[in-house]
Formats: sequence, structure tokens, C-alpha cells
Amino acid sequence: MPEMQADSDSSPSDQKAIYDRYQQRLEEQNALVETTAAKWRSVGFLRGSSFIFAFILLVCGFLAVLQVQTPWFIGFVCGFVAFLTIVFIHEGIFVKLHKQKLERSFTRRSIAVLRRDWNSLPDIPAEIPPSRLAVANDLDLFGKASLMKLVCTAQTPLGIQKIADWISEPASVEEVSRRQPGVAELKGQTEHRDRLSLLGNLVTNQHGDPKKLMDWAGRPTDQVGGNLLQYFARFMTVFNFVAVILGVTQLIPFPIAILVLLAGLAINFITTVFSASKIHNVFNEVAARQPDAEHYLQLIKLICTADVKSEYLVDQQTQLKSGSISAYTAFADLTRRTWMANLRRNSLLFIVVYLPLQFFALWDIHILRHLANWRTRYGENVANWFDAIANWEAISSLAKLANDHPSCRFPTVELQDLSSAKLQATRITHPLLPVSDAVPNSVEVGPVGTILLVTGSNMSGKSTLLRSIGLNSVLAQMGSVVFADSLIQPPLELQTSIRVQDSVADGVSFYFAELTRLKQVVEAARSRQKQNDQRMLFFLLDEILQGTNSRERQIAVCQVLKKLIEFDAIGAISTHDLELVNAEELKSSFQPVHFRETISEIDGKREMDFDYLMREGVATTTNALELLRMVGLGEESP
Repeated sequence: MPEMQADSDSSPSDQKAIYDRYQQRLEEQNALVETTAAKWRSVGFLRGSSFIFAFILLVCGFLAVLQVQTPWFIGFVCGFVAFLTIVFIHEGIFVKLHKQKLERSFTRRSIAVLRRDWNSLPDIPAEIPPSRLAVANDLDLFGKASLMKLVCTAQTPLGIQKIADWISEPASVEEVSRRQPGVAELKGQTEHRDRLSLLGNLVTNQHGDPKKLMDWAGRPTDQVGGNLLQYFARFMTVFNFVAVILGVTQLIPFPIAILVLLAGLAINFITTVFSASKIHNVFNEVAARQPDAEHYLQLIKLICTADVKSEYLVDQQTQLKSGSISAYTAFADLTRRTWMANLRRNSLLFIVVYLPLQFFALWDIHILRHLANWRTRYGENVANWFDAIANWEAISSLAKLANDHPSCRFPTVELQDLSSAKLQATRITHPLLPVSDAVPNSVEVGPVGTILLVTGSNMSGKSTLLRSIGLNSVLAQMGSVVFADSLIQPPLELQTSIRVQDSVADGVSFYFAELTRLKQVVEAARSRQKQNDQRMLFFLLDEILQGTNSRERQIAVCQVLKKLIEFDAIGAISTHDLELVNAEELKSSFQPVHFRETISEIDGKREMDFDYLMREGVATTTNALELLRMVGLGEESP
């Protein structure tokens, strides 16, 4: 697969330009929100005033009836029409204000991500496969300061889960090669990506939920009275209609026709009392408010009308609009049907339209049938349509990451010969650190039979290097850009042991917890070797087996590493144990690198500095005792 580049001439000033652009946009949006909010308050005052004015005219009209001064009523009608007009304008301004605030929140999120201000970013709930929980915890894939927060701009629950799935499960080489051009194509389409986030948010945060609609579309029946209730509604509609016709034509005495009609209305009222709740729950699954279906429609239209050429994006469009049963046609139809279903929510039509239709003809039951007919025709396609939308949101999220980090590059994920397979990265950095603070290093892990041994003193950067490699490998196999000048790797299955914890409740010691985790890593390598597929096992082990004495730890670590080599795994291990590098059974397999610190004395005070630069060979210094002295616990301390 050829390597794709992204802005090869980018520099730190490009990153600052991105940040400044967002700051300028935020200032403009703040001003716009303030202007619209002031307008909304002013029109709100007019709305209240016009209502009071119309009410006063109505009261005056009633008081003047005995004098037959009906112009008051004409004034009331005019005043009420003015009130309804202002209500319409006021609601329109509110919708506009809501969208402007959403757009501002997206800009604030972008700024927070660039600053890596994780506390300002909301939590993103997602389901994680149990088999990936350990790796997710070790590499900060999910949670407060996580890769998920860095990447995800999806707004719909399905889009968010899609990104979580891409993070949790690496894509194939072929899939990565299909996604990357899509990311590159959407990278520069800022307006399209912003519009996608806005519509996705409106779909989710109004009252609708794509998951509810999918669940409803996949059900064979709504189980609300079944066909019997449908037939009953038709019968009562005909019954009441006939009663009116007979009364108007005087085929039966008018008082009797009235009694028959009242009986029919009473039966319909009782039916409504017992069935309305269940029926309205179904309506809420489809679209709780009329704008919900309209937002689905706009979201689909935005995707289907995008001018794209990459195979992956074209495939998503094809999935949405192929054949006579297209998503746009279906949701245009659904919009009309949900408008009828939501008449009860329309403050202007509830009394004059919905209630007469409901008590005369059991309107809700008929609409329930119309929605069921829609489901029969389109239901089996809804899951695929929303999957295409989720894929589009995921690609858009990766495209925004690429746009906001111009120094990032597309990696090369390719099949490699087992004997020579390796991960090679040039100037790789930790994605979750602020770009200005991240120190780049070039690293090579592999081939089979070798292990990158990372040594160094406390706080020197060993764990950061391991996570930099792991996080960028995850990004690479999502189809994303990576935080490196270049990254070449085979398809990998990541396994880690970095943050192992004991459990008092379960009676598990730290040492045994580590052994359990290492067994899982080794078993994953064994299983991967037996499967003999494209993917290699890639391990990252940080200061393992600290819960036992030095001699036994060295023996145990060697046993684990020999097993991993035996099962054709490649990876890296960090350690403080400088004697490990001399272990005879592994000495020839280790590729040692190290980090170091610099200790200086300034104004009589000893200070320790780290440059976080990786160097060849084994560390020659330690700093544990020096740190002890610096915190006041050394032998020289009082």
C-alpha cells in the first residue's frame, strides 16, 4: 500500500495557525450568539405584549356585546393573528440561537482538544469489548484523557460507537487502505464536517434516537392491539361518519343521530384512554418530535449530495441511495408520516385538528398502521443506512484530527514477511500530550526474535515511549493519520501490561495480578501463531513483575519473554533492572535503548532535568536515591 502524505511542508507555526483560527471563530460566534440572544429576548417581549393586547381586545369585545360594538372582536382577531406571527418568528429565532450555541460548543471542543484540556471535554460513553479492557486501560484508549476524546467528533450514538469499535478492533490492511483516502478527502471539507456534527447533534439531542428507530424498524409488530385494534378503528370511523350522514340527511331523527354520535365518541374516548400511552411510546421511538425525522432526512441528504470520489465514501453513499428504496426517499416519506403522528404536539393544531380527529376517527391507530406500512417497506434497510451514517461520522472524525494536526502523516500498514516484520517510526510522539510539549523519537521494534529493551531512570520517558508506540499503532489501524513523520508497520494485535492493579476484594496480590495479565498476553501470542493469519502479536510491557524480589523477577521476566519470542511476537519492554540486559538466554535478542536525566546545582539547589530523548544502549545512571534526597528523605536530610 503506498504511503499517503498530509501537508509534508507543515511546521509548528501551522499548528498555531489552526489554534488562532479557532480562537477567532469562537470570538465571532460569541458575538453572534449575543446578538441573536438579544433579538430573541426582544421578540419574546413583543410576544408577551401582543398576547396581552389581544386578550384585552377580547375582554373589551365581550363587555361591549350588549352595545353591539363588534369592532372590538375584529381588533382581537387582528391582534391574535399578530401574536401567532410573532410566535412563529420567536420560535424561528430560538432554533437559530440553539444551532449557533451548538456550533460554538463545537469550536470550544476543538480548542480544548488542541490544548489537551481534558477536563473541559465531556465524557463519551461507549461499549468496550471485555477482551480489550486491559489494553484500553493501559493505553488510555477511553476515559478522561483518552484517544477517544482526541478523535471523536461524532454526535449520534451509533457514530460514537463506531469510532469506539474502530479503536478497539484493528482494521485489515485492505480496510485501512480504503479508509485513508476518505479521511484525506474530507480533511479539507470543514463546512461539510461542521454541518455533519450539527445535524448529528440535532438528531440525538432533540428527542429522537437512531437506536430507538432501528429497534422499532427491526420489530415485526408493535404489539398494540394487533390487527383487531386496526379493524376496530376502521369500524368506529365508519360508524361515526354514518351517524353524521344519517343526522344531516334526516334519515333518522336528528336527536337520535346525535345520541349515536355521542356514543361513538364516548367509545373512542375510552379506547384512547387505554391505548394512547402505548401508541405514543411507539411514535416516540420513531420520532418524538416532528423535527427529528426532518433532521434524519437532512443528515442523509448532506451525505448523499457530498461531492466525493474516494472508494470508501462512495460506498457509503451507494448504501444510502442505491435502487428504488433509497434512504432519502424513505425518510422523506417518514417525515410526512411523523408529521401526522405528532399533530398532538402541535400547540396550534392540537385542539382544532388533533382532538376532533382522534375522538371521531381514532387518528392515532390509523397513523400507527401507516408507520407499520413504512416499516414493512423500508425496515430491513434502516440498520444498513445508519451503519453508513456512522461510518461517515467516523471518517469525518479522523478527517478533523488530520486537519487540526497538520504535522501528522498517514502511516503505511502493509503485509510483511514474518522473518523481517517490524514497526518503524520516525519522530513519533505521544498523541495525548500537547503538540508543543511532545518530544519526538525515532524507534524500531522487531523483527521476530528481537525485543526493544527500554531502560532509564524514573520519570525519564520510558512509559511515554511505550504508549506513544501503542497509541499511534491504534490510530494507524483505524485508517487515521499518526503523530509521527512516518510510520510503517505490519497488521498488529496489541497486547499490553502497563497498569496492572491488585484486588483486595478478590484476594489477588499485585504479583499474581501481573502474572495473570502476562499469561493472557502469552496466550494471545500462542493463539495468534496458531491462527497463522496476517496479524502479528505486538506486546508492550512496562516494569513487569515488580511484586517480587530482584532475582526471581529476572528469571520470571526471561521466561515470559522467551515464550513471546517462541510464538513469533514482537514488542518492547521497559525496565529499571539493568541486570536484565545481561541475561544470557536473551542477551542476543535485546535491542537496548535508554533515556537519561541531567542533574545540576543552581543557587545551591540540586535540580533534575529530562530531555526525553531516546538513545542507543543501556542506561548508565539511576536517580532513585537522588530523588529521595530531593524530597528530603535522603541520608543528608535532617
